[in-house]
Amino acid sequence: MLYLFVTGFRIGIQSLVEDGLPPLANKRIGVVSNHTGVTPEFEHLVDVLYFKFHLNVKAVFAPEHGFRGDLPEGFSVESYVDDRTRLPVYSLYGARLKPSKDILNELDVLIYDIQDVGARFYTYISTLFYVLEVAGETGVEVLLLDRPNPITGVRMEGPILDARFRSFVGIW
Repeated sequence: MLYLFVTGFRIGIQSLVEDGLPPLANKRIGVVSNHTGVTPEFEHLVDVLYFKFHLNVKAVFAPEHGFRGDLPEGFSVESYVDDRTRLPVYSLYGARLKPSKDILNELDVLIYDIQDVGARFYTYISTLFYVLEVAGETGVEVLLLDRPNPITGVRMEGPILDARFRSFVGIW
């Protein structure tokens, strides 16, 4: 991972911050993230936007394992208020898998920043699918902060999912 930073490669959050946050000026912001959405200095995206840049972050959406990554796999996440920021955190794992259209209608942009390893059984790609689906239906802009696959990401392998077995754990 250090090699990426030495060669000048930037992850999405770095590009956003170093380029001056242009797509976020005067916007009502929602963030879909977990404990992996951090800067190279391990500052969380939400903390950076909210505390450092004082942007108008209105909501956080939590995938499996919760927003701060402190819940075990398969644990149903309920919505709550984040202790650090006092922002509402809406669960996208449990009773609701998609963001509410009512909540999205109160936002201008959704930022998605979650590290994934490209394994089908990781639910983060399913969360992204549903976020994009509802954002498209409501006209909310999505800003996807990309991160390299830590397991090289050089080749795709494995069988294609049989549609009969499609679920949130294997949506593709």
